[in-house]
Amino acid sequence: MKEIEYFSRNDEKHRQYKKPNTRVELFFSVIRERFIDMMVLNWIYLLFYIPLILWFTYFRTSLLMLLPCFAIIGIGNAGMAKVCMKWSRDEPVLKVLEFFDSIKKNWKQCMLIGLVTGFLPIIINWYVQMFLLYGVLKIAVFGAVISGFFIILWLISVDTMFVLSVGYDLPWRNVIGNGILMSLSHLLTSIGISILSILPVSLIFIIGAVVDLTLGVLLTTVYLLLLGFSLFWILKSSYANRLSEELINSRSGLPVRIGLADERLGNNN
Repeated sequence: MKEIEYFSRNDEKHRQYKKPNTRVELFFSVIRERFIDMMVLNWIYLLFYIPLILWFTYFRTSLLMLLPCFAIIGIGNAGMAKVCMKWSRDEPVLKVLEFFDSIKKNWKQCMLIGLVTGFLPIIINWYVQMFLLYGVLKIAVFGAVISGFFIILWLISVDTMFVLSVGYDLPWRNVIGNGILMSLSHLLTSIGISILSILPVSLIFIIGAVVDLTLGVLLTTVYLLLLGFSLFWILKSSYANRLSEELINSRSGLPVRIGLADERLGNNN
């Protein structure tokens, strides 16, 4: 991060690096110091959303076409998660090289995670159609409740899974299992972080839509094009780092509180 400037009594300038004390300080330091880099990363990441945009424009009647769209986004998440993970640890990053190098190394696992995510709107649509055709059936309600629980659990865990995939050498089943268990261990916080991560884009849309719906859509689009995805991923990566350090690193003798003033090694017990 940018060095903090100090001045002696004779006005001689000195520079001394001072690490943040909390993750909140580190989060805002990343935004302040990496703002332009975040925009560049955001534009690169948007390339992986082109298939989804094409689907929304031309193929909305076929939900199965969502599967390759989300698989491709999952591949992009391999790069996004790695760069934002390092930023949220205050580690040096060559953003473009790191982005594509992570894709090269982790695309298979991340593509599978994205593919599973692509099934969620299909499942939701299936239940909606069932209720519209047959009304409220007890068995359908029970299935919808169970499915809804797992969908919510997946949505609050999936970004942690991407960070685990690019940050640790784990088989796919352990990435999924650990991501879910880590989010469950801090369920309320995980839900809160997930809500907070979509709060900026939601507020921008609502404020614009109060004036005019078209304005709301326009402001939301501009926000997502400029910065939205990078900001989302830095927040999610910072939280995933916290979970990983608490539940993996601290028990394996690996560094914890990485990038903070009290960074140290965990207990290897």
